[in-house]
This record gives sequence, C-alpha cells and structure tokens, in this order.
Amino acid sequence: MRTLGNYLTALIIGGAGALLCMMNSRTQVADTIIMILGALFILCGVITIFSVSHGSRRQQQGIVMRTVAWITSIGGIGLAVAMLVSPEWFMGVLVYMFSAILILCGLVQVIALTWGYRGVRFPGWMYIIPVILLVAGVTMIFSDSLRYDTSRMLLIAGIGLLLFGFNYLLQLIIAAARRPKLSPRVERPAVASEKQEEVTGKSGAEGDSTEA
Repeated sequence: MRTLGNYLTALIIGGAGALLCMMNSRTQVADTIIMILGALFILCGVITIFSVSHGSRRQQQGIVMRTVAWITSIGGIGLAVAMLVSPEWFMGVLVYMFSAILILCGLVQVIALTWGYRGVRFPGWMYIIPVILLVAGVTMIFSDSLRYDTSRMLLIAGIGLLLFGFNYLLQLIIAAARRPKLSPRVERPAVASEKQEEVTGKSGAEGDSTEA
C-alpha cells in the first residue's frame, strides 16, 4: 500500500503540473485553478501520511525521508486548506506561492536522492531536475516580468510540477530495483548460536560414548 501511495502521489503532482500547463492561458479562472490545486495537494498529503504510517518496516525508507515526508505533508495540507478557504488572497501572492512550491520540491528531491533510501545510490543525472526546480523557483521570485505575467508563471510552475512528478516516478522505480534485499541464508545470531550449541553438545556426547 505504501509503494502504491508513493506512485499515486507522483502521478497526482504530475497531473497538477499538466493541468497548469493546459490552463496557463486562462488567467481569468486562476482562482479556480488555485482551488483545484489545493484539493490535489490535500489528497497528496493524506496519501503520503497514510503510506508512511502503515508501511512495513522492511519497506520503509530511512528516518530522514520519513521525517521530510511528515513535515512536507502536514505543511502541504495546511497550505492547501488555506487555498480552498481563501483563493482570492492567494491571487496576490501567486508568484511567491508557486516559487516556494518549486523550491520545496527541489529541496525534497535532493534530500530524497542523497539520504532518503538506505543502501540505494542514485545516478548523478537525477539531480538535474531538482536543480532546475530550485533555479526556476528562485527566478520566479526575482523576475518582475514573471511576477506580472500570470500566463508564463503558470506555465513555468506547471512544467516544474510535471518534471517533479516524472523524477519522483524514476526515483521510486530505481529505488525498488536497487534496494538491497535480506538474504534468506542469513540467520539470526540467536538461532545460529543455538545450532552451534547443539552441534557442540552432540560432539561431546559422541566423545563420551567412544571413551566408554
């Protein structure tokens, strides 16, 4: 269930990015777009929290990634609720909201690729998209042309979320393929010691019978 939740989250975020790309020219319905994104972010947050809480110990990621998942999910749900309650307020800070989302997405992926999966090393080229997200987020903050061009801003944000969803899917696939598996031949120390005692006991009994 946890793995399915991660895949659903990646698809939902990628779908939100595709939605922004398709509706970037409809700036007159920007408040509707904000409400739709808020609903999608709530869904992603709930799925992530449920997945982290109910995953089995062997399938769980490292403590760093679980902590990041909890923080980003709760923060994302809080932001999404505010987007649903007062979409008009977000119209005035739209560029800062999307720039913060892109920067957060980039940071989350850098953390996930570096420390998120125990025993898994990701190829260096997977860091390209997180860096692009960070650069795009910072550029949106300081670019006056983007601040007043809602159409371009929505397009850049949509492409960024689409790239995040794509990279997240690759991350899950590669992690599943490269995650080290426990060998069935490895025995627990207690079991191994018990077997060693049995062998020693049998050897001692055979020695006593031989002497007799």
